[in-house]
Amino acid sequence: MSVSEARRRQVIQRVGFVNMAINASLAAIKIVVGWLTGSQALVADGIHSVSDLGSDVLVLVAGREGSKGADADHPYGHQRIETAGVLVLAILLFLTAGGIIADAFHRLIVDTELTAPGRMAVVAALVSIAANEFLFHYGRWAARRIRSSLLLANAWHSRGDAASSIVVLIGLAGTQFGMVYLDAVAAIVVGGMILAMAWRMGRENLRELVDTSIAPARLQAIGDAIELVEGVRGQHQLRARTMGGQVIVDVHVRVTPTITVSEGNQVAEKVIDAVQERFEDVVDVTVHIDAEDDARERLTRELPSRSELMTELRSVWRDVEGADKLEDIRIHYLAGRVHVELLIPLSAVGDLGEAEDLGRQLCRAGERIPAIGEVRVAFTMP
Repeated sequence: MSVSEARRRQVIQRVGFVNMAINASLAAIKIVVGWLTGSQALVADGIHSVSDLGSDVLVLVAGREGSKGADADHPYGHQRIETAGVLVLAILLFLTAGGIIADAFHRLIVDTELTAPGRMAVVAALVSIAANEFLFHYGRWAARRIRSSLLLANAWHSRGDAASSIVVLIGLAGTQFGMVYLDAVAAIVVGGMILAMAWRMGRENLRELVDTSIAPARLQAIGDAIELVEGVRGQHQLRARTMGGQVIVDVHVRVTPTITVSEGNQVAEKVIDAVQERFEDVVDVTVHIDAEDDARERLTRELPSRSELMTELRSVWRDVEGADKLEDIRIHYLAGRVHVELLIPLSAVGDLGEAEDLGRQLCRAGERIPAIGEVRVAFTMP
């Protein structure tokens, strides 16, 4: 593990423990005070804080398990552990919110007496707002420091908790002026906020599990960055998906057809560097080097392999004197044909005229093969 990875894990765990300690305290305060004062809204907000505690546990688990590298059982890493955990939390939140809303409606419709919670409930709500606002600013600061989308999402979760406590505070304030039904109404509103959060969490993580693409505008931005890399003549079949809040990209890049394999690999490395330098959440880029645009049709699918082609060439060259003097044969699969490049050392032939004659004979014989498009001869110096 590199130093930066160790530091990242340390910060995530520290933030997670701070959030757990504060949310556990808030949950206990709001549930106890809500129960003592008869505030259904405050109890609902306390249950909301319990769910936040589960979210904090997920942050800790993701910081520890999600940062593990690939292994034999998980060749793409462990980031989906976080995704699965968030889905479980979303389901629990959905059930909890449903219970809160049903109980509040029952209290409004069936119960004949609604009590007005005391000032202690108002104080508890104020404490909750202040604590969650602190968690928001602390979490956002830490997220920016280590560039963590996970911590940033959790920070905004805390800002949402502060908003729900404000709703509770409004309801409690209303009860102090005789509008006792506002406590139950506030409980319904908080339950609705929990439902919305559960739906959003579940939908986003389910989209990740089924490998939904990233936003089209962002995908286009990645494609634009690839197009600017030296040696890239075009890109197609660009795809991207998320895993544990991180992005994985794969793309086909078109290069000059006649470059060497090593030069094509160098272009691929430059593409990977360009994407990861510009988009910090992209953790993996797979580049497929193409000699031509095969997005619509693979034109060379039915062409003979190298061994098959060599068998045919040896057959048509058997009567060509000097064919055994070839130094190398390079083949290029382009536009549905095989193009052949022959390298002949000048030292293996008598003079330049003899070399040119040998080249013409090899070209004419080779072009009799239906799959071959063009045959070129190059003479090499020792």
